[in-house]
Amino acid sequence: MQLFHALTPVVLSVSETVITKPSKCVSTMYSDMRFSRTTPLKGYMYIRFREPFSEKDILGLYFDMGCDYYGYGIRIYKQTSVGMERIRECAIENSQPFTRELENLTRMSMTLVGDKFAKDRYPEISSEALKDLLNRKGFYVERACSINEAVYTGKLCDEITKAYSSLKGLYSLLRNALYGIKEVGGQIDAKTHP
Repeated sequence: MQLFHALTPVVLSVSETVITKPSKCVSTMYSDMRFSRTTPLKGYMYIRFREPFSEKDILGLYFDMGCDYYGYGIRIYKQTSVGMERIRECAIENSQPFTRELENLTRMSMTLVGDKFAKDRYPEISSEALKDLLNRKGFYVERACSINEAVYTGKLCDEITKAYSSLKGLYSLLRNALYGIKEVGGQIDAKTHP
């Protein structure tokens, strides 16, 4: 819970609309004994900060950790082809900011993860970073790491905080694409929300 409470302020600086109620964000450590009689404790945990606007294509920031790995970034829960098409349309219409934010992922040691179409559907697009997004059926943004000494110190929180802050631009672009929400001068422009 300490990590959750430490991350909440930076998450709210990325999006002031995310759900931050602990019971909605932090996984329980116990397995459901109806299905896992031999394993009372889970082998992983997660923290998920999600937007409240939709039942599908739910944008959020996440942190997951298992026994030998951890990862964090941006996820779109219950992602649909309709939502992905909205992202593609917005990315093409706003190609420069999307390209800038996608190229920033490499500098952050983060990657796009998700299945690609067999054939390039956007040969006219010159930006490889943008094309990489457009040619995916679905995606999430991740930095995956092996368990290391940072997990046992405050360095883990610092690492995730820095990453979430650096993802703010891409997160805002995706939020606008999925929900029509823009920030104007640091304030949410509610008129754009469908």
